[in-house]
Amino acid sequence: MEPEAAQAMTNRRINTSPNASHALRELGQKPGLHRWSRMAVIATLFGSALFVGGCALTSGSGSSVPSSSLTIDSAKLPQGQPQSGYQASLAASGGKQPYTWSVASGELPNGLVLTTSTGTISGTPTQAGTFSFTVGVEDSSSPIASATQAMTITIANVANAVQINTTNLPSGTVQTTYSATLAASGGTSPYTWKVVSGQLPAGLSLSKAGTISGTPTAAGQSNFSAQVTDSTSPTAETATQSLGISIFAAGTAPGPYTSRTDFGFIPLPAPLPSVGGATGAGNCITQPGYNNLVCRATDIATLGATTVANDQEFSTCCGGWADMNAWNTNSTMFFVETGGGALVTMSFNPTTHAVSALYGQPLSSVGNGLWSYSNPNLAYGLEGGGAKDPIIVSLTFTSQTTPPQPVVIADLAQLPNCVSALAGNTEWEEMAVSRDEQTFVVAAGTGIQGSAVYAIVYNRTNGCRWYNTQTQQIGGNWGPSGTATTPNTYTIHSVRISEDGQTALVSPEGTTDIREFWNVGSLNVTPGDNTEDNGHFTVGYSGYVNNANYTADGSWCKYGMVYNAFANLSNPTYVLPTVAQCGDTEVYGDDHSSWNNDDTSDLQPFFTSTVTIPLGTLINSAWQNEVLGFSMTNPGTVWRFISTYNTGTSPFFTCQNAIGTVSQDGKWFMLTSDWGETLGVDAAGNNRCDVFIGQLK
Repeated sequence: MEPEAAQAMTNRRINTSPNASHALRELGQKPGLHRWSRMAVIATLFGSALFVGGCALTSGSGSSVPSSSLTIDSAKLPQGQPQSGYQASLAASGGKQPYTWSVASGELPNGLVLTTSTGTISGTPTQAGTFSFTVGVEDSSSPIASATQAMTITIANVANAVQINTTNLPSGTVQTTYSATLAASGGTSPYTWKVVSGQLPAGLSLSKAGTISGTPTAAGQSNFSAQVTDSTSPTAETATQSLGISIFAAGTAPGPYTSRTDFGFIPLPAPLPSVGGATGAGNCITQPGYNNLVCRATDIATLGATTVANDQEFSTCCGGWADMNAWNTNSTMFFVETGGGALVTMSFNPTTHAVSALYGQPLSSVGNGLWSYSNPNLAYGLEGGGAKDPIIVSLTFTSQTTPPQPVVIADLAQLPNCVSALAGNTEWEEMAVSRDEQTFVVAAGTGIQGSAVYAIVYNRTNGCRWYNTQTQQIGGNWGPSGTATTPNTYTIHSVRISEDGQTALVSPEGTTDIREFWNVGSLNVTPGDNTEDNGHFTVGYSGYVNNANYTADGSWCKYGMVYNAFANLSNPTYVLPTVAQCGDTEVYGDDHSSWNNDDTSDLQPFFTSTVTIPLGTLINSAWQNEVLGFSMTNPGTVWRFISTYNTGTSPFFTCQNAIGTVSQDGKWFMLTSDWGETLGVDAAGNNRCDVFIGQLK
């Protein structure tokens, strides 16, 4: 029997009784319940079995029945404020865990989403109002027990409401004393603090006065929510903020860096230090003037004695962007690309600096490689090799001799309520993943880059959610459906996702490069500012760093390096607050920054490799054709690590711009260079480009 026929028959029988009709209306509004599960509940309402078109649907295993043993304990949810982070956790008792949560009717405030597996309501509300809805919970028993509870959340513009000002916390190191103090404002002091969900790193505690202190005992990332309560009488006010702390193992934390921070001009040595000609992978030199190590990773023979020009050229991965996570967690493997875009896995020994290509060939049928943030042997990609659907896959590198086989995570053209229009027609696609590796974003289209109209978010728990940038429609398996709040329509140049998985950055195709910010759990799509939101960018946990397209030194210093928190896009933080902090430099502002070493604090330094403008002109000041690091905790501090030795004349975009990526541990920087056109020529007669690894110290 077809499900559609069963549904039609069900619709003809819903008037059997008033109580059943009411229950079915409730049931029909529950998005998390599969159609056949709904039929089973109908069977429970009408008797032991319901016959539809000759099929009997019994109320056995898989059905959902109200249960007095399963109850929702949460009765009141905290108040929130527009444009301020919100988090509240629902609680249930009885029945059999784990529970599955849903919004049974009504809608959450715009900007908030319910995590079905944990019962956490979180996000950034965008407008004031009182929002009523009903939450539902199901347990894991058979038959399934369920319960519902009416809820209300008030989002209010309170003139002097208590609020938490701390949005980021510094990272720490195992067995090293840690201390950080949370800050609040508004309401009535004194304030009292506590952790209301999640947990602090082992060895740390939060005092009532708001100080997190102790000695961390284990490395890792801990996420939690802190709540502040003020002294307003007779009813105290509260505010909640989601926070995270990264703890590094001893000796693995990035920095502190000791490389030079002056503005002295460092001329190119003549001749350049030799790393071999067409061959020479594995050669390392210490650069004069910088005194940091640089090792050559690839050469013309990296893929054997090939005569294919594209397989004789190599660049950093992937696709001309510096913020792709091309390094694994412990810097023992990384991805590079051939001139034709094929993905090659490289091994690296951080101690001996030995480097080689694994498997002797590119990875077949996969592209857009991104390494895991937690597992050094795990990576993600998009299935290629003739696949015409946007398919997210994983790769597990357990062997150094046998290439991994892609394992499908999701086919976005085949999932229910996703993007069936792309089935068999996908031409261009790119992907990014959140830090917890639960949320992926994919941009895809039926034509070349710049013609795509779909930004697709896939969450492992909630499923697919999509945004069509031409029709302005948003839909999918979770969150509200409807028209995006932006007035703009456009095609997509690129897409990224914040490391917390809450915000998708969608870059329109065109000359303005004014990107838009989609709060993925809502219909809110916010256009960026014309000054601080053009050029390339790199994404952090709860904000991003922008590289504005200004070439004069004063403009570049003011607008070229700007941090924007997603919760407060109208209030940028200038990483280089004054012109004096640029010295006598005229660096092309649209450089390509990398922040793979970032953590939940958004306080780790970020890195970039610069070029001269016009491309190919000789350097004449500091910061030109250099790998730079920018401090997020000491604005104006810029480390100068190595020179790219790149001429900017290559026909390959990634080499032309010396694009590179920082390792997750913040100790290495991989970049593409023609090394002063000394690396020989490929089979097509082009001056070759190779991948180099520079040490950051």
